[in-house]
Amino acid sequence: MPTWFYNRPLEKADPTEAKVAEVFNELPKGWYIRWGYFYERKSVAGLRDKEGDFILLGPDKRILVVEVKGGQNRHFALSGVWEHGEDNPATQLNDEWKAVIFDLREHFEGKVPYVGKALCLPHVNLTEQDRLQGELGRECLIFGQDLKDFTSWWAQYVASHATHCKDPVKAFHASIARGLKPESLRMFLKQSDRLFDQFKATKFEILSMLKNNRHWIVEGGVGTGKTFLALKQAEWLAEQGEGRRVLFLVYNLLLAERLTKMVARLKLSKGSIEVRSWETLLAEVIAVEDLQLEVPTDLETLKDYYQEELPGYVRLVLAGGKPLPRFDALVVDEAQDHDTAFDAESEEAVGWWSWYFALLKEGTEASVAIFYDKAQRPAFRGADKFDVDHLRAALGGAVHVKLEKALRYTQPIFHYLKQLRSEATKHLVDAIQAHDQLPVGPEVVELNCPPEDTRELVEQIVQDWKSKGLCKPSDVALIGPRKWLKDSSLGDDAKVCGFEVADYNEDLMGSVSYIGAHRSKGMDFLAVIIIDFAPFEELSADSKHVDVQEAYFMGASRARQLLGVVSVNV
Repeated sequence: MPTWFYNRPLEKADPTEAKVAEVFNELPKGWYIRWGYFYERKSVAGLRDKEGDFILLGPDKRILVVEVKGGQNRHFALSGVWEHGEDNPATQLNDEWKAVIFDLREHFEGKVPYVGKALCLPHVNLTEQDRLQGELGRECLIFGQDLKDFTSWWAQYVASHATHCKDPVKAFHASIARGLKPESLRMFLKQSDRLFDQFKATKFEILSMLKNNRHWIVEGGVGTGKTFLALKQAEWLAEQGEGRRVLFLVYNLLLAERLTKMVARLKLSKGSIEVRSWETLLAEVIAVEDLQLEVPTDLETLKDYYQEELPGYVRLVLAGGKPLPRFDALVVDEAQDHDTAFDAESEEAVGWWSWYFALLKEGTEASVAIFYDKAQRPAFRGADKFDVDHLRAALGGAVHVKLEKALRYTQPIFHYLKQLRSEATKHLVDAIQAHDQLPVGPEVVELNCPPEDTRELVEQIVQDWKSKGLCKPSDVALIGPRKWLKDSSLGDDAKVCGFEVADYNEDLMGSVSYIGAHRSKGMDFLAVIIIDFAPFEELSADSKHVDVQEAYFMGASRARQLLGVVSVNV
């Protein structure tokens, strides 16, 4: 892979530029690339420096100045009309090209390398390509089809020029990359995360257009940005009118901890957002009658506690007439995990939701936003216990938005997830589609070993990612079928690359985290390694492993950009 010199704030790199960078990142070792180059330095006169896009040094000792333009650039109209001026892209490219040659001559003693120049126009159609070739010449143009085989384009239009520099790498370092250190691939991961956020922001525009509604139901598969949108919706609701008190409700305790921290970083102009898991909310409710949440550790009594004892306490409090926590609006993420029914005799029209609505000042007339994916409801929880139509009827109607495109995965991870298809997981796999601009990224690493060798292979993957600058060990989450680290093949005293492995905690710093697959729902991580599962093809061949197959998919789908799998021999 190439050596990068990065000098551009990530927020200034638009998606077209980032996609071109991904293509360049596939070039082999021996290429040197600077991304972001200042020229026409007029700071003395009080004028801002201009900035170009890419400067490449190829292994054949030639340099190319590349300026990227998206299809909608105002000063490069695709209608066939050039709008001349100082921002004309051809003029801009020529100015940068001259500045590069000047810098080479200024800072390098000896003959400078050949320097070419090209406008990169990935979105220009064939008709416009013909016109531009007549005006600029083919050697100064890189089109979308050229990016598919960039080294061939380079061989034809750059490598054919003579060059007489004896040490082009030294020349590049002395002038083009002067004062900069080579950057790792990690900056690509940061850029991809920003791209994911841009994807999700465009989805919020849809909800913004529907803001005059009172009730929203948003459906979407894994990775479609539901939690991001739920947080944005809560923020918008909180700042309405004179400010609202918004209840942001989730099922997963760990997700509640993460969202609490995210909400704390928001700068609300008015109103408030209060994050609760369903468990902490009900603890708050029964505390009104001085009752405490006492969750049994015995699995045999746990089910009875949640289905009989705790609901009884809640009903007692609601019937008691004492003041309860009151909210102006409700936002629920991972709503499919909140039961809409108890049993046939139950008086609560919509199960747990009857309790939630009782905490709203205006009941079902209040603003309610529901984000769900029925496919993610675990099989052991019973699919019949959540009915979105029943919920919609109780609200008296709601606008329904369906999210179909995956927004948080690189291409290799998305394609890997689509392969995890079985009778048990097909509803999860079929619920997601690829966004048109999913970024490229490292391939999924798949290894297999006896359980006792798991730590060694995990360390091998983490060490490789670390050496390539992709992530720190503390960025990695290990996800397995068992709830706690002590019950995994690693045990509770393992270390990976010198870092202690510990059960996931939102406040935990400087450790490799372990989290059970079912506890990871709603979460996402830069890097994930799946451990302690049998190979998926073996799991999917046995109908007894429905829950385990779902857990496998759920764990793998938590990874945004780096995914490793260390399966065990059974």
